[in-house]
Amino acid sequence: MSSSSLPHPWGYDALARWAPRVPRWQLLVGAAASIVVLALAVIFAIERARPGVAYTTAPVVVQTLTQSVTASGTVNPQNSISVGTQVSGTIASIDVDFNSKVTKGEVLARIDPSTFQAQLDQAQASLAQAQAQAAAAGSTALGGLSSVTIATANNAAQDAAITAAQANIAKAQSALVLAQLQEKRDASLSAQGYLAQSQLDADRSTTAQDQAALAAAQAAFAQARAQAQASTATIALSSSNAQGQNASAQAAAAAVQLAQASVQQDRLNLSHTVITSPVNGTVIARAVSVGQTVAASFSTPTLFTIAQNLQKMEVDINVGEPDIGHVRAGD
Repeated sequence: MSSSSLPHPWGYDALARWAPRVPRWQLLVGAAASIVVLALAVIFAIERARPGVAYTTAPVVVQTLTQSVTASGTVNPQNSISVGTQVSGTIASIDVDFNSKVTKGEVLARIDPSTFQAQLDQAQASLAQAQAQAAAAGSTALGGLSSVTIATANNAAQDAAITAAQANIAKAQSALVLAQLQEKRDASLSAQGYLAQSQLDADRSTTAQDQAALAAAQAAFAQARAQAQASTATIALSSSNAQGQNASAQAAAAAVQLAQASVQQDRLNLSHTVITSPVNGTVIARAVSVGQTVAASFSTPTLFTIAQNLQKMEVDINVGEPDIGHVRAGD
């Protein structure tokens, strides 16, 4: 029998029977703890290998602290002019561009003038019509005044005719009274035989003629008075017509003034289609292009910006509210 097949009191079987059985979770905890200890040891070794922290010291001194404020902005000319338009329309041409040197009165751009030219032509035609109507109304008014003058003269002549007719009536009445008295005396003498019948007949004929003359004078007076009344009515009618014609002439004259104002306004609008520079300077901004429509109904649109002097510039910056209280002149 070999020695290997003999049972050993301290063999594996004996040890297995002797050793207590360890739970698996305790083995896992032990392994984890070992790993943690190993990691701490490595970290401690690395930290010990690093150089030590160095400190710099300095003596305490009293000095002025400088505080700076940072802001951003734009560089702009001190004097710049915005050039706009007073009329609406389409940009027909542009004669300048950025950085163009311009002089006062130089043409910068043109707006299509066709609409404004048509308005001016229409206004001029209306003015010519108003002037013709005013001339006709003035001539009519002068004719009315002339009619009043003629009617007044005729009325004065009729007044003179009435006066003359009244004098003729008085003369005819006096002649008739004398003729009647003469006829009465001669009739008495003829009845007594002291006067011839032929004389009495002559007296009677004279009386009849004087009566006819008185009737004619009275008829002339009536006619003169009727003509005077008609002349007075003519004066009133002529005066009324003259007043109406004068009012029409004044209205026509006012229409001429209105048409003239319209022509001036349309001519001014036409001139505004040419945009010119108001100052000498340099074009630094152009806000329109050829073919673009601009509207000036509510506010004047800006077409160009002109700097008068690029040697005088300024910086426009925005400083925050917390910092602006610390900024002083000369900083």
